[in-house]
Amino acid sequence: MINILGGADPDSHLPLVEKAKSMYGSRTAVYVHLYGKESKPSRKIGHITVTGFGSITDLEAFAQPLLKMVDAIRQERLQASSKALRVQAAPTPGKPKVAKGNPLVLVTMGSDSDLPVLKAGIDILNQFGVPWEVDITSAHRTPAKMAQVATDAADRGIKVIIAAAGGAAHLPGMLAAYTPLPVIGVPVKATHLDGLDSLLSIVQMPVCNIWSSFSCMHVPITAWPLTLQSAVCQLQPWQSTIPLMLPCSPSDFLAPLFPIYWKR
Repeated sequence: MINILGGADPDSHLPLVEKAKSMYGSRTAVYVHLYGKESKPSRKIGHITVTGFGSITDLEAFAQPLLKMVDAIRQERLQASSKALRVQAAPTPGKPKVAKGNPLVLVTMGSDSDLPVLKAGIDILNQFGVPWEVDITSAHRTPAKMAQVATDAADRGIKVIIAAAGGAAHLPGMLAAYTPLPVIGVPVKATHLDGLDSLLSIVQMPVCNIWSSFSCMHVPITAWPLTLQSAVCQLQPWQSTIPLMLPCSPSDFLAPLFPIYWKR
């Protein structure tokens, strides 16, 4: 099966679909399934199924033209996203020059399809001359990288992390679990629920959630420029003690609760 993902343009996938429809063999069949969704960058809008009586190797060889077109669509999409975020070497007159030097803001997301949502914010950083960097750190697909990026952020001079996430939207909360820096979550509207699921997920994260003044006070403490470095130095060892506050064994904590809930 070959996934059909939206490309840089709404009709980027059409040549792939037409190519699939034109392919046939004496022992091979190709089926195109389109979901009727609007084409957006990286959005899965259908899939192609290649079947036959030969081996998997034979099917892969037969599908090579399709795989090459899928890769070309992906490269086009990545180049378009990169171009949208690339800082021009010579800014046009009237626009502030983008500050150079070590990035102060880390802008990250779970997928390159979230880049359009973040572009307006990056434009603001450019307007005020704040150096930034962009990375892709998925809480589900690349959890180890996400943890390492968050852990190293403060030592690299990053002051604030901005994380965009859709659906379950775990990325902002997971990043905040690995860093004393303030993390700003940006909900991304997914296919269903009009982005409300992302919003509710982000505001329920333990680091800064509803009905928890203890948790949310970390934001002004770490975001205030005069106290940022001092706060980071204090929060780093404090975060390392959190695992020690948890029960050594889950059974030690849960065993006394079983009789209580069993009676209910």
